[in-house]
Amino acid sequence: MTATEPYVALYLTHETADPEEVTAAMGVTPTTSGRAGDTILYPEYASVHPHSSWVLRSRLKGAYEATPHLYDLFEQLEPDWSAVVAISKKWDAVMLCSISCDGYDRAIHLSPDMMSRIAALDADLQIRIY
Repeated sequence: MTATEPYVALYLTHETADPEEVTAAMGVTPTTSGRAGDTILYPEYASVHPHSSWVLRSRLKGAYEATPHLYDLFEQLEPDWSAVVAISKKWDAVMLCSISCDGYDRAIHLSPDMMSRIAALDADLQIRIY
């Protein structure tokens, strides 16, 4: 994935909790996760997770609008929505929409249904435009 390839992700963070508990409770495998204190290896350096994290990204490739990414992410979370909502109340939740502008008009359309789903998670909404 390039830095400007659009995606939507649900980020859950907690100071100390185990991300495996999130996976077990929700029945969804994250795109990435890590425990507080774990080492993160980058090509140029190493870092330490300041907190536990559980991240699920949209699976779409080549979709430049945010709406299909949102639907894809929520489709992944739907099997046990009540568990997702319960976990998001215990962890800090952020819904990130990242879109790129390539000279065309790009928009993020949030239907009332999408807004209510994000609100049900008590998630902050972050929109990044590249």
